[in-house]
Amino acid sequence: YIHVQPNDGFGTLLPEETIDLHILFSPSATKEYRCTLTCKTLVNREFTIECQGVGVLPPLSLSSTVISFPATPINDQTIVSFYVENRHLDKNHFKHPVPRIGNSEFAPIGPTSFQFDVPENAPITIAPLVGIVEPGKRQKITVRLAPKLDHEQIRTESIRLREAELKRQLEAKEKDSSNKGETKGKPPGTTASVTRKHDIHGSMAADSNLSSIPEQSINWSIAQLSVLKTFPSSISSLLIPCYVGSGACEKPGILGYDVANTLFVQIHCPIVRPEFIVISDYGQTTIDFGSASVGQELSRTILIQNISNKTIELHSALLNIYGPFRLINALRRVEPGDTLPVKLAFNPNATMEFLETLELTSESSKLTLCLKGSGLKPNVQLSFDTSNPFTMGCVLAKDRIEKTFQVRFNNSIHV
Repeated sequence: YIHVQPNDGFGTLLPEETIDLHILFSPSATKEYRCTLTCKTLVNREFTIECQGVGVLPPLSLSSTVISFPATPINDQTIVSFYVENRHLDKNHFKHPVPRIGNSEFAPIGPTSFQFDVPENAPITIAPLVGIVEPGKRQKITVRLAPKLDHEQIRTESIRLREAELKRQLEAKEKDSSNKGETKGKPPGTTASVTRKHDIHGSMAADSNLSSIPEQSINWSIAQLSVLKTFPSSISSLLIPCYVGSGACEKPGILGYDVANTLFVQIHCPIVRPEFIVISDYGQTTIDFGSASVGQELSRTILIQNISNKTIELHSALLNIYGPFRLINALRRVEPGDTLPVKLAFNPNATMEFLETLELTSESSKLTLCLKGSGLKPNVQLSFDTSNPFTMGCVLAKDRIEKTFQVRFNNSIHV
């Protein structure tokens, strides 16, 4: 039950060198363990290490203690499930091991609560975080990996792009000022030119507060696209504790548990850059067609760019055949760096709000577009009483008479 690694505890230590040894404790029964480790050297020196530990069998168990997600692109998600099981049905320790801590009393038989503790800003969510498992039952746990870009990274990129834009504006103004000075016959480097340069620097410094760029603004969206195109692949591992306590617990943070009964699940999260993104409308994935009259058709075009280093072939999920949204053009292969227009149409058939999602997929990436729009019934009002005929009166042959009436359209949409 005791192992020393690496190399099973054997090794060579050079002068002034320090190495780390790991002592692995893997108990096979619920009891207290005591042992002595002896380290021997070739010069007949011995060092002893006193070790002690307690074997614990928690009342709950996990169907899987290691979860390895597939490579998940930014703004996509992957879902994996496992189970929390309660196999504590009796206290007959002669037949099978019974949950307890060391040589203490057996865990009570009955409903047992659990609570997962997920760190803040983690790319994963666990549902449910808190639950109760009856004896002989199990609870399904869903882990969702949904990586997003770091807001601080987007803010830094937004500031960098803004500073570069201000620098370009400054250079353009300085060039214009220099050209005007040469036209008037003034030598470069005059006091007026220097004063003008300082004025330009001052105006650029006071142009905007670079550190207070609001989220969801145009500059923020441009910076988000820039970060997304250069995002490096990464992998992170999270060790998530699952606290276990006897009895019922329905609210997070109030579970009475013993730390010795804590279960752990290791989650590996590889995050990669998506193969394609939306570059039209500053990367917005919500396509709002606005309001349209029933029977009227509106069209929108979004631009998809391949930001990977390989050729991708796009596919789309089926839209509701009875719905108002329709994909007009066919999808094709997209070379690295190329773009593909995706044309969508909206033709409402009822006076209501419509909302639907369109999934575009490649070999390893998925993009979800949210389509929305509303249908309105045309409301036309005439200036005369429509219950009576619009009479022109008596008119002589080969003569004519003119009457005018007004048509008023009471909707806010254009026709």
